[in-house]
Amino acid sequence: MNRVTLLAATALVSGMVAPGAARAQAAASEQVPSAAPAVATDREEAPAEVVVTGSRIVQPAYDGVIPGAQVSGEQIQRRTFTNALDALTDVPFVTAGANPYGGNGEGESLGQAYADLFGLGSNRTLTLVNGRRYVSGNSASLFVAGNTTGSQVDLSTIPAALIDHSDVVTVGGGVAYGSDAVAGVINIVLNDHLEGFSLNALSGLTARGDGARYRLSAAAGHDLAGGRGNVSVALEYDRDDALYQSDRAGYRAHYLAPTSFRNGGVRNAAYVPTLDGSGGSAFVARAADKVPNNIAGAGYRGGSLLTTYNGAVFSYDAPGYLGGYLPADFQGLTTTDPNDPVASPDYRPEALWTMAGNTNLVPGRPVASGSRCSVANLSSFCAFAPDALPGTRASAEAGAARDAFDAAVIARYAPALAGAGGSTSQRDALALNLLQANLPTPREYLKAHPGADINAFIGSFVRGFLTRANTDPATAGALPRLAVPLQFDAAGGLRAITVAVIADPSVTPSTTAGAIS
Repeated sequence: MNRVTLLAATALVSGMVAPGAARAQAAASEQVPSAAPAVATDREEAPAEVVVTGSRIVQPAYDGVIPGAQVSGEQIQRRTFTNALDALTDVPFVTAGANPYGGNGEGESLGQAYADLFGLGSNRTLTLVNGRRYVSGNSASLFVAGNTTGSQVDLSTIPAALIDHSDVVTVGGGVAYGSDAVAGVINIVLNDHLEGFSLNALSGLTARGDGARYRLSAAAGHDLAGGRGNVSVALEYDRDDALYQSDRAGYRAHYLAPTSFRNGGVRNAAYVPTLDGSGGSAFVARAADKVPNNIAGAGYRGGSLLTTYNGAVFSYDAPGYLGGYLPADFQGLTTTDPNDPVASPDYRPEALWTMAGNTNLVPGRPVASGSRCSVANLSSFCAFAPDALPGTRASAEAGAARDAFDAAVIARYAPALAGAGGSTSQRDALALNLLQANLPTPREYLKAHPGADINAFIGSFVRGFLTRANTDPATAGALPRLAVPLQFDAAGGLRAITVAVIADPSVTPSTTAGAIS
């Protein structure tokens, strides 16, 4: 039997009779000049059957020099693709626009699937069905992730069981179809001679046992009038279970690389107290201590108060002048996002804007606040190594107090330099280095007092938490305040929470947006 292939346009409507003969006649009348020579060469035996491709674009996988690709229905079944988008995106230059995968969290776009050639925008890729424009599935909503204005075709509305093949052409579509086809044309050709009944069931899981996918499809068709028409019906049910980051242990544990408490806390073993500073400084400069700014690779899991606990409670005087953002008559507590931790257990609110996100709760370097330094304290001076001297030289009285403080420090820790003179800046620098060389950092103090309550460090060094007096006689002198970390529970009550657990003061980090061990 001789077959003459004509390049023409057809349309197939699933579920109703499609008058194939009429289409073929219309197509043939449009293509008489090209078809006539083929018929004229074989007048003795007229063609018994005319096959219409249903596409105005060439078969890109076989004909011409235009870059393109073809995905057959057999490939779709063999590769167990559950929808047209998955099959098309298997072609390297076909990407996905709005789609139900990835980080797409907008409810309006769930289930929608748009093709996007070369990533130029789904509105620049024209999708045809049987060579004709198809009804657009674009919801024209600003809230559809990855969506753009245009006449995009929702590929999820095309039954994969009815697809005979898909042609993808990347050049020349704009000439025939306009700006919709600047990136190219995708023509999905349906099987318009489906005979019989088929039933397919598919299910699968990821290698980790999650992200389940199910597909149940049924298709039936029958030719009418000797093949001049066909009625086809296809039903499909697809379900892709959502896979959230919190479903994976690594993301749920929030592994991260918190800032290192040791950065800037390396002591200079070669330090020698001198008035002119030639002996160096008590600590190696942060830029030269060879300690990374972040602790990476240790597998610490997130658990800071600000990023893990919904409804975490803070005091009114939280840092950052929170009071300036609240009504003048405000009284009470402030909190992070108060979402129900039972209904939304995986929600992670953003850190409270009034508190630095990576503040070390127990620093390993000289501290700015909580050092308990005072120019009036001429005996113990400070509880911890300070990063600056107390007081100022803004007035003659303040300058005299600073001079007395410097003299007491130098007399205590470097008596050979007492009365050596020098400028005020030289004496200030010497006094600061002497305090840093002889007083512990908070981490060193914790290592020497392993039983100290971590909340005592938080209450003494980090503002914003509710606190009470530290009644532990062993640590109250250095750490006078004890933080009381609280959280609103689902019922609106308050419960105590753990901000940080430092298993080993030498290695375990603890930052407000860092980690607990």
